[in-house]
Amino acid sequence: MKLATLNGTSWSDLGAHYDKIKFGGIFNEAGIYEIDFENTAEFGAMAAYTVTTANKIASFSELVALALSEE
Repeated sequence: MKLATLNGTSWSDLGAHYDKIKFGGIFNEAGIYEIDFENTAEFGAMAAYTVTTANKIASFSELVALALSEE
C-alpha cells in the first residue's frame, strides 16, 4: 500500500503493510482512506510502517462518478 501524510511532513510516499484478514474488506479497491499506522522497525533500522486502523473515505470510482455528475 502506498500512502502519504496529508500535512506534507513525509519526504515521499510511505510504504505500509496491513493484515489482509483484518483489513481485506476495507482495502478492496483503490481509493482514499483515513488510516493510523505505527513504525514497527527496531531502533536504528529503516522505518517499517504497519496499518493499525483504517476507514475508507471514498473509492476512486465513487470520486469519478461524483465529478461526472457535477458537470
